[in-house]
Amino acid sequence: MTAQALISEIETLPKEYLSDISNFIAFLRYKRQVIYTDLEAGYKAMASDEEYEKEAKKWVNGYFGDTWDD
Repeated sequence: MTAQALISEIETLPKEYLSDISNFIAFLRYKRQVIYTDLEAGYKAMASDEEYEKEAKKWVNGYFGDTWDD
């Protein structure tokens, strides 16, 4: 279903449902932000872990060849 088709379907719903839909969309946006923030914090923590980075470099170079330059 395209975004336009979804919007068309939403526009046909009774007006009392629009508040629920709006609240649901706000919830999804909030969850996306929380997930992004958690992922970003996790990636920063991994990048600051020197031992983890050494292991990641060894794995990448072993799997793909010498591709990770310092």
